Amino acid sequence: QTAADGGVSANSTGHVYLASTEGETLRIKGGINAGANEVKLLAGNGITAEGRITAKDLTLYGGKGDIGRKGAEIETDLSGTLRANTEASVYLKQTGTQALTLGAIAAGKDINLHAAGAIRMEAPLGAAPSYLNAGNRIRLAAGSSIGANGAAVRILSNSAPVDAEAASEISLKGEKNGDLVLGTIRTRDANGTVNVTHEGGTIKLSKGGDAPSFAGVRADKINLRAKNADLTDGSLEGKTVVVEAADTEKSVLHASENATFTVGTTGKAGGSVQILSEKNTFSKANVRAADEAAGLMGNVNLVTNAASGLTVNFGAGSAGTLKVKGIDQNHLDVRVRNLAKNQSLTLEGKLQTVDTGMAFTSGGSLTVKSGAVYTSARNMALAAQEDVTIENGAVLDAEKSLLLEAGKNVL
Repeated sequence: QTAADGGVSANSTGHVYLASTEGETLRIKGGINAGANEVKLLAGNGITAEGRITAKDLTLYGGKGDIGRKGAEIETDLSGTLRANTEASVYLKQTGTQALTLGAIAAGKDINLHAAGAIRMEAPLGAAPSYLNAGNRIRLAAGSSIGANGAAVRILSNSAPVDAEAASEISLKGEKNGDLVLGTIRTRDANGTVNVTHEGGTIKLSKGGDAPSFAGVRADKINLRAKNADLTDGSLEGKTVVVEAADTEKSVLHASENATFTVGTTGKAGGSVQILSEKNTFSKANVRAADEAAGLMGNVNLVTNAASGLTVNFGAGSAGTLKVKGIDQNHLDVRVRNLAKNQSLTLEGKLQTVDTGMAFTSGGSLTVKSGAVYTSARNMALAAQEDVTIENGAVLDAEKSLLLEAGKNVL
């Protein structure tokens, strides 16, 4: 126990284990230097530290209080693994050049971690991998990268929003079956990459109650893979955006080159792909079912304001046909619209609606490319403000009616 203005410092050639008395704050003054050894700090009501903690592994138990403070983070230079647990919040900054490697970190409120270099996750230990678990919010910032593709930072999917900023790469993975909520995710480099996977649940975009006024992911390349993806309350902004197993609604998607939506798995039909916001700007969309025989059970609804025109390619597997079995109450289950005035819509690939119709609308010209095969069990409509062009070798086949409507010519 120390006075409010007191504290403890330690230098050791071995391990360092310190604990406060019950209900007290553990105050570190002057730092702790344990070299390549272990440090464990236990407190009943929080931990504060003035000076750096140097060690291999660091374990912090804050009891009912904060570990560190906002603006007065615990400063570390760790060569091993960080583990922490508190009923309140964690504030920590790795000031050394070594990567900050995370073990299990649990906080009843917020987790705030900053590293001058990289943030990494320890390898899974047995059948129960460690992860970050915050009751309110997680904030990660790194000078270089957060996680790595194939070794992502693991997050408990309990609907606590995650904010992350790094230079080159951010890789996150949802654990358990709840919602993995992304707040503000940013890479600073021009060719930065964001990879987020959550195979057991839903990836959502949501700023949360105490966040900035926006939510979304911004990087050169964005890859989301999940059981479902709900992008309603945010945006994806990237040069190339890939969403696998998409089930989206009223999303905002800014992709200057490619946006790819892959639904379903081997032997299992995919769900709906709905990208409906008029603020979308993607100029190329690839819509795929992972399994051609299983296809897609639901609907496809794409809306964009692509100033350079929109090209849509439908397919399944490597070169198969996307088969859409629609929703009973909806007679037009495939709809694509480019709202940009005087801009084109180009249709490619192979599409078959098994029990429903399809419609395509362009604010400029509309072209069906050679080799495209579009088959509808009901109706098919193509409408354009300018020309509608069916290239030689393209196939349009509607069982009931085929409507071609052009502001200028049908060619």
